[in-house]
Amino acid sequence: DLRFDFFGINLIDAQVSPPSGTFHFRTPAGGWGQYQYRNLSGSSLLAIWDEQKLVYRRDLQAEDPYGERQKLDNPDLRCLVDIPFSHGTLSLSSILPDAFAAGDLELLHEMAALCSEGFGRLEDLKVLERRAQEAEVLSAAIAVVAGASGLEEVFQVVVREAGRLTSAERVTLFLYDETEKALVRVMKGRTVLL
Repeated sequence: DLRFDFFGINLIDAQVSPPSGTFHFRTPAGGWGQYQYRNLSGSSLLAIWDEQKLVYRRDLQAEDPYGERQKLDNPDLRCLVDIPFSHGTLSLSSILPDAFAAGDLELLHEMAALCSEGFGRLEDLKVLERRAQEAEVLSAAIAVVAGASGLEEVFQVVVREAGRLTSAERVTLFLYDETEKALVRVMKGRTVLL
């Protein structure tokens, strides 16, 4: 029963410098659009997310605390609400002033909490996927090592699989050769005595 004109989710990546983000929004036709924020440094969006408190701008024509009115694509928007969650903000706006009641804001808090839980589970799934990839690489390496005829072949497998697992451009394995009393460098495709 929420009455709003625009709805979106701002996803914020504060791990990069400068912080960036993506705004996923509902289009008037009912589909979804997307807008990229290349630099959120000093933005109201980043400030709101950092505060981790609901920020309700009841009427931008009466009060514009973040100086947003002039930057909006739609000059008819009168009120905005942003509810921070773990990965960004849930954002609603209306062309009516003071369009959201206390009950609406409570519901939006619950929706933001669900967003945090959902995005947290996505992170968990990524970790599980990564572990599955690591187990697959380890299993393949063990199978090759078990069938290897010599240490040289084992070293090449270790280097190759480490490169595949980490997507590294260059992988080097250093071993100490007791007989030669020297380091041996094993790189993709070759072994070099140092």
